[in-house]
Amino acid sequence: MAHLSLSPPLQAIHSPALAVSCCTCSAVVGNEGGSSLIGVEHEAMQKLGLDLEGLLTSPSEIDYSDAVINVDGISVPVHRCILAARSSFFRSVFSTREADSCSPLPEERKESVSSKHQFDLSRFVTSGRIGYKPLMIVLRYLYGGKLKGVDEACSVSCIEPSCSHICCWPVVDTYLELLCASSVFDILELKIIAQQHLLDMVEKVQVEDVLQIVVAAWRHGATELHELCIQALASSNIEAITFEKRLPKEIDHEIFALRVKLALLESTYSNSLQEKQCRRVYKALDSDDIELVQLLLKESRLTIDSAYALHYAAAYCDKKTMAELLDLGVADINFRDRRGYTVLHVATMRRDPEIIGSLLEKGANPLDLTPDGQTALQIAKKITRNSDLNGRMEVREDHLRDKICVEILEQADKENPLSVFPVVDERQLFMRLLYLENRVIFMEANTCWGTTTTVIKPWRL
Repeated sequence: MAHLSLSPPLQAIHSPALAVSCCTCSAVVGNEGGSSLIGVEHEAMQKLGLDLEGLLTSPSEIDYSDAVINVDGISVPVHRCILAARSSFFRSVFSTREADSCSPLPEERKESVSSKHQFDLSRFVTSGRIGYKPLMIVLRYLYGGKLKGVDEACSVSCIEPSCSHICCWPVVDTYLELLCASSVFDILELKIIAQQHLLDMVEKVQVEDVLQIVVAAWRHGATELHELCIQALASSNIEAITFEKRLPKEIDHEIFALRVKLALLESTYSNSLQEKQCRRVYKALDSDDIELVQLLLKESRLTIDSAYALHYAAAYCDKKTMAELLDLGVADINFRDRRGYTVLHVATMRRDPEIIGSLLEKGANPLDLTPDGQTALQIAKKITRNSDLNGRMEVREDHLRDKICVEILEQADKENPLSVFPVVDERQLFMRLLYLENRVIFMEANTCWGTTTTVIKPWRL
């Protein structure tokens, strides 16, 4: 370990120049009551924050980091002493001295990080997800003591041109990641900021988005956000079965209790005979028993349409079950549920290319509008992130699946959708989109680097 001697600076205190400086400082304190000294200390603290933040954002030629945090396939060099001093979470993590496995690194980078402790962030996030940008917001705050990069991280948008990009799903999802990061790392200031933005969004976003917001608020202890979401969902026209399928039991019970208090159960059909008969049909669909579905419909005098069986299958059931239900040929493919959504609208919100394709093949109308005036294509675009294919395999696959849904619905919006849209295997759709993405990347690489040739290989699905 290198040793730094402090003797020369201590001896220099007797120099005339330093004596003058000390006298000047004393005069300043005496004449202005210490206000100037406070200003100097403030500037020193600001400089300290900038210097430390520079270690993270503007690394020098010499790499002083001693650990690497892996997130979304990106390796972020960090300094354990700084993070451990600023966060009890990191202090606990680094004290284990365990190196986690991470994604393979390029050959030229392996040597520089081989001696560092590597930590996979996803291993420590038990609920929710933390992406690269939310992580950098937290790290910049821990290093420099100031909130920076929040607007930049939340500037992501969907691919719908007409969207204002204020409350579309990619923006909401980014704030949910920031809420998760601030909660996991126990950074109160960032948690307050994320919660406040989400509070402002609850009344503006789609009610389906509130279902995901309330789960995040419940998991991460955002009490005020949690209560507002419960009120919004209890007063909505969402059926009780949706809460049971998509929310934890604790949240479902809260919504049920509030609906009882507000006397809203009758309007949501939760106690009616028809609702009980529909639930039996849904259980049969969950069991992939189409014969039992037909028997239950016959006994209850319900139809596939009146039981909203296609809507349920499009939202929650296996693709095989959905296909068998469609093959019966007795349902109105464009029938609307109690909330005014067609089966295609529901399938689009599920983000499943195969189900969307099968519905279009059976004659679903892609131009049908939701009660708030959106087509299935507009729904798909507002939930598709406008970003490149970076990060973890799971993130890239989700992004590709969303883009495939958009591509299918764009083809279906043409004059003869059935003639231009062949229903193919999902893997073929992935490979087709990968091919198109790689062509774009290849063209951009040649434009930037002239004669340099870059070979882009699709990853294994």
